[in-house]
Amino acid sequence: MPCYKQHINPVKRLQTDASTLLLFSAQIFEILITIEKSVFHLHKR
Repeated sequence: MPCYKQHINPVKRLQTDASTLLLFSAQIFEILITIEKSVFHLHKR
């Protein structure tokens, strides 16, 4: 049964991988924006 389940699941695993990647890139994007803002503030002073 486990092997059968693993054989059926590639699509589902791909979906979860995609959503995880999306979340990860969103977090990185937020971090980059925060860094850019702080750098901008430093230069503005």
